[in-house]
Amino acid sequence: MDLAPAGGMSGAEASAPRYCAFISYSHQDKAWAHWLHSALEAYVIPKEFRTAPEHKRLGKAFRDEAELASSADLSETIQAALAQSEALIVIASPAAARSPWVNQEILAFKRLGRAARVFCLIVEGQPFAGDAGQPEQECFPPALRHAFDAERGGLSEQRQEPLGVDVRKDSKRDALLRLAAGLLDLGFDDLKRREQHRRQRQMAWITLASLAGMLFTSGLAWYAYQAEQEATRQRKQAQHEAAIAKETTGFLISIFQDADPLRVRGEKITVREVLDRGLLRINQSFRDAPEIRSSLLGSMGDVYQGLGLYQTSKSLYQQLEAPELQAALPSEKRLHFLNAQAEIDLLMGDYARAKREAERIESLLKSTPQREEAELIRNRNIQAEIALRSEAPEMAGPLLSANLSLPLNNDGATLKELARSHFNQGILHWARHDNTAAGAAFSQALALRKKVFGDDHPLVSEAEYAIATNDYNSGRYLQAEQAWAKLLPRYRSYVGDQHPDYASLLHSYALTLLERGAFAEAKQHFLHTLAIDRREKAADHDDLAYSLNSLGLAELGLNNPAQARQYWQEGLGIARKHQHRMRAPLLLNLADLECREGHAELSPPLLAEAEQANAADYAGIAWRTGQLETVRLFCAARRGETVPTQAFDAGIAAIEAHWGKARLYTEAARWRQAHARPEAATLKEAPATKP
Repeated sequence: MDLAPAGGMSGAEASAPRYCAFISYSHQDKAWAHWLHSALEAYVIPKEFRTAPEHKRLGKAFRDEAELASSADLSETIQAALAQSEALIVIASPAAARSPWVNQEILAFKRLGRAARVFCLIVEGQPFAGDAGQPEQECFPPALRHAFDAERGGLSEQRQEPLGVDVRKDSKRDALLRLAAGLLDLGFDDLKRREQHRRQRQMAWITLASLAGMLFTSGLAWYAYQAEQEATRQRKQAQHEAAIAKETTGFLISIFQDADPLRVRGEKITVREVLDRGLLRINQSFRDAPEIRSSLLGSMGDVYQGLGLYQTSKSLYQQLEAPELQAALPSEKRLHFLNAQAEIDLLMGDYARAKREAERIESLLKSTPQREEAELIRNRNIQAEIALRSEAPEMAGPLLSANLSLPLNNDGATLKELARSHFNQGILHWARHDNTAAGAAFSQALALRKKVFGDDHPLVSEAEYAIATNDYNSGRYLQAEQAWAKLLPRYRSYVGDQHPDYASLLHSYALTLLERGAFAEAKQHFLHTLAIDRREKAADHDDLAYSLNSLGLAELGLNNPAQARQYWQEGLGIARKHQHRMRAPLLLNLADLECREGHAELSPPLLAEAEQANAADYAGIAWRTGQLETVRLFCAARRGETVPTQAFDAGIAAIEAHWGKARLYTEAARWRQAHARPEAATLKEAPATKP
């Protein structure tokens, strides 16, 4: 039965309770009192039922340790404890029914006006056995069996059946849950379902922790698997899940036995090879066990995604779309893997498909009776990142605001996604050209990630990478270069040197080599990053525009204009398709190159498109406008138009104000000014210079 009474204590009574419950018992039932006292104080309230973040436990319970003195009245200590208790729990037994002290404690508590807050735990005997002619079996003291008459100040003749639970019919855990439900004014079923889910989540964590431990011992940077979220599940289902977890763990252990030196006898085997071998066995070993097969395929998909192997990860998530595997997945896992597939589409650059999938998943999340909060926040992050990557940044604003308006809690999965929202907010500030606000957002992301993961974790390093990039964009070049150089070995230790995240960091570091004129070394790094992006992302992924633009700059510095033109033209095709912000820089580079090469007549259409793209993507950015103006003047001079040399000054001043004097863009603008005349040497005839 539910122990939640019709109403709770009044405001005056609840003003400053010291104890969550007063335990009344006969000292013959001392063992039961000890158990109940410890169980009540150890019980952790599920987070969704807490009235405040700090309200994690029920609180202290009062249990009198000593035998009561042979007095007709209760002691002052007992009276005070009763007055300071939110509820009274009577351990009901024949011994308690015969105890005058237990009866007095019940009566004293009812005199306080708290009859509705009296519960009992039946450990022996039968309620109302005295009415059936078996007084020796009666377990309820008189004060429990009769209603309290406030006018008379004593018990009335009206019979009253107290709210209670029989520990002989329920397990100890269920008895505790019923009492906790009564103390919290909740239904027993609510706490019971939450308890079942907690046990299932613990089992899932044990399984995942085993996998994570094995992966880390093999040198992998294992991204923590998302915690299982709220769901209604019965005891039978919990046992079923435990059996699946046991099978899954056994399989994972078996595939890692392949790495045992005694088995491979000196053969060199990588973790990737271990995973690939295991993957081949999944469909064979668990053909007739869709629950296990779906769980393994999804978990392996998460692993491959964390390793940056997007193509393999996507194929695994696609296998989960088979009807028999969909039916075998619990709803919360299905939502997790659907989000993961949308995330893979995003990472691979298929923004249209990622957007469709993310919006469909959002509608599923909103229609779920018990929404998965971490997955809902994750879904908004995915949609925000799609908007940021597909050149529609302002659409990300409301999604991120919805996430960041949520109160912080201590759930690791939720905090991880909220940190991601702060990180995405920093990207949005970049799109708005607000480096100050971006730096603050990245710092918030860093603080939250350190809270969840500690100081040494790939996501912590990602936030530090963003802060260094913000320093670079803000003119703190040396600070950024030093930070990027320190992060490179950490990234290699996390994910190796073939991961897209490592490629992104390496690209940033190589930009500093361009600044120092180390064109050959920079070129090798850019080729490496381009190869990784081509392997794991779509053929026209917009990230390629960055690598192709940088490669062109390196080739120009090495006096290879034909190769520079080829890279820039390919990058421009990608940027045009996505209306990407690299469109204007690529157009300017191509126009500048044609004019350097003596083909100034080809520059007007390139410059016209560049001016339009610059206005769309970099409105109000003075140095970008200055760069456009210096290229336009340079090409006009190369076409034979009269251009006073001082006409360059304003553009160069704007570039220098942002980047400083001895920087790549500033020196390139001064080179144009110095060579802005028709008879100037072409690039092929000029000495090697920075572009």
